[in-house]
Amino acid sequence: MKYGIILLTLLVLTGCNGEAKTESDEKEKNESKWSDKAELESIFERDLKDMIAAFNAGDYVTGTDYMPEEVFNYASKEQMVSQFETIENMGMSMSYLEFDLKDISKVVFHEGKYYSRILSSSKSKIVFNEYARYLMDEFAGEYDDSESTIQRDSDSSLILLSNDINYAINDEDSEIWKYLRSDKQMKVIVNRIVPTQVRIALD
Repeated sequence: MKYGIILLTLLVLTGCNGEAKTESDEKEKNESKWSDKAELESIFERDLKDMIAAFNAGDYVTGTDYMPEEVFNYASKEQMVSQFETIENMGMSMSYLEFDLKDISKVVFHEGKYYSRILSSSKSKIVFNEYARYLMDEFAGEYDDSESTIQRDSDSSLILLSNDINYAINDEDSEIWKYLRSDKQMKVIVNRIVPTQVRIALD
């Protein structure tokens, strides 16, 4: 979801970069666990659509379940859910209208975690009630860039067309993937959760 501004305001994360501690043969063995690209695409698409459905329904508890645990190190899940609800109560609602998974990268194994990069496109609608309409121009300015295009849908709503990047993260001993959105609002957070050498390998 396009909640980068909220997350960036809430979170102060410590860095988690480090030197690789596995030998190349062990690394290749681990990465082979998730070598079936078609299987991964199916998992990622299912999970992201389920996450979108949860946020669209206002079920922020379920929606945040899809985020990496590192996100909650300095802002608890309860605080984040409360913030989403506060934004909604202020008169701004956000919902996905369309989502299309375009491509996924290879899987990289680093320090007990698997990483993949997901490319997708989406269309979202942001509705502002009469008390929140003063936020429309500010919101449009935040997201009108090379990755996103804002269209005014009416006097009280915006349409956001976006080319999205998400990082999928999986713990070594788990079958569950977590997802971290990467855009300009989330850059600092992404850079501290996804190690530099992993981001380079996935580019």
